[in-house]
Amino acid sequence: MSNTMFGKLEATQFYFLTFLVLWTSLFTIICFYLITRDYKQICTEETVSPYKPHRLLANLSCGKLMEGGSASYSPISFEDPSQLAMNCKAIRRRRNFVEKTYEEEEDFPLAFDYTWLEMELSTHYSPNNFYCFVIDSKASEVFKTRLRSLANCFENVIVAAEEFDMSSMGRNIVIAQYHGLRLLMNTRKEWKYVFLLENHDILIKTNYELTQILRAYDGANDVHAVSVKRLARWRREQLKNYTFDELGLFRDATEKSLNNVLVNVKGYNQAVLTFDAVDYIFAKLNITTMLEKFNGDGHEEEFFTSSLNANDAIGLPGGFTTKCLKKISFQSMVRYYQRLPRLLSRLLAPALSGSGSEPGARAGNFGVGSGSRAQSRSQGSQRSEK
Repeated sequence: MSNTMFGKLEATQFYFLTFLVLWTSLFTIICFYLITRDYKQICTEETVSPYKPHRLLANLSCGKLMEGGSASYSPISFEDPSQLAMNCKAIRRRRNFVEKTYEEEEDFPLAFDYTWLEMELSTHYSPNNFYCFVIDSKASEVFKTRLRSLANCFENVIVAAEEFDMSSMGRNIVIAQYHGLRLLMNTRKEWKYVFLLENHDILIKTNYELTQILRAYDGANDVHAVSVKRLARWRREQLKNYTFDELGLFRDATEKSLNNVLVNVKGYNQAVLTFDAVDYIFAKLNITTMLEKFNGDGHEEEFFTSSLNANDAIGLPGGFTTKCLKKISFQSMVRYYQRLPRLLSRLLAPALSGSGSEPGARAGNFGVGSGSRAQSRSQGSQRSEK
């Protein structure tokens, strides 16, 4: 009898374990399906083309690179080839320019060495966005021709006809940026946000991620702000105080008190502005004199956008305030960097400015957001961190 009971117990345990294994497997399959089903429309061969790495990176072993101390890897420099096919078919064959706008991005468009610039554009290109480049007049004719050839292949890529003599110390940079903004205001689509970038600034977020971040901004601008009291003496001494009247800032003089004094606020040139803010700047303000006052070879341009955004009396849509600057400086999410030794100069990411092979090349690349995104970039000689 005991043997019979023992046999029944073993059978019961067997059936129970079998049921448990089958149920666990079924549960795992269901969970995997629920987790991955939302990604299937995006991550398919039909929607995502194979990545096309640069020829120097095609056989890169990231594992060996991360180990450190490997003799197999040493710094390399990217240089433009002397011969480079610039017809539209060749450009598209070299890179992956996404031709589809995904549902999550449709209602939120966002507004050098040429080879690097072409690669960077392809990493975040979307037909839903706009891209505007403003070129340094000192750039080589080869660079200019290649950049304009690139624009001819895409309806949403703009290269300004007017060029500007820009310097690494800031001369004409902000003038070039706002010229690009004017061009973006003439596009057929009302974008939501514009990114102001320079040189080798890199967007490290996907279009989808940027859309979600900008929705969370809910109409706020993203502009760096630092009180001038935190600056070195030589920087403070170069600043002057101007009234709105002296700047002729408002087109309608009755709109604001002309005796208001502009509070100087320092910040990075990299910024994100709403469409409403840019529209306000060109429709309500007259920035001609202010652009002249904040232009030169002493990094004066770093005070322009930050001052417009932070002065309460200007009333820029999505703007900030000067009331808090006495206590703390405000970083901007649009720019991430690490300080490098002085010998290496400038910034690690995303703002490595300038091209070693082409020190005279400078372009401005603008990107627009809110249904669309725009972008603005300056390309040229290397800038030192202030």
